[in-house]
Amino acid sequence: MSAITSNAVREAALNVVSTAGGETPEIINYDEDGNVTSIRLNDVFVNKIVQQVGTEAQNRLARLGIRGVDVPIGSLSGFVFLAGKGPLVNIKIIPIGSVSVRVNSVFSERGINQTNHKIYLSVNSNVNIVLPGANDSISTLTEVLICDTVIVGKIPSVYLNSSSKLDFVP
Repeated sequence: MSAITSNAVREAALNVVSTAGGETPEIINYDEDGNVTSIRLNDVFVNKIVQQVGTEAQNRLARLGIRGVDVPIGSLSGFVFLAGKGPLVNIKIIPIGSVSVRVNSVFSERGINQTNHKIYLSVNSNVNIVLPGANDSISTLTEVLICDTVIVGKIPSVYLNSSSKLDFVP
């Protein structure tokens, strides 16, 4: 059920991001020589994406709840050797609370003059599983990469952040 919930959320996020129309979540400014001078988040675009992903994910989970999910009864037994076996049982899921979406931005070093900037959406969803005679709650956290940019800077004439011994030739 966690996998089904995560897939519904991931599909919602990918659907929204793929229809973005060429907009990007970051705005990179350059100087007259083509060097990066600043990077900022495209707030309007990112807020729109966050809202749309939350709404789309909630809608997909609601549709799953209406249809339910057919699972082989052996998968519900808890025994590995019975997984995937037996007649299908329709399991209803009920989205509880709301889907929450958070934006995470990560910068990492990629060599002397390169920085990698990634922007993720962290989508947290809660669903309640209804079985005959039992209920269970599942929380899932799905991360979707919406931006992966390598920022290339000028190559420095001197590099001092090295762990190796420098050899000087006179």
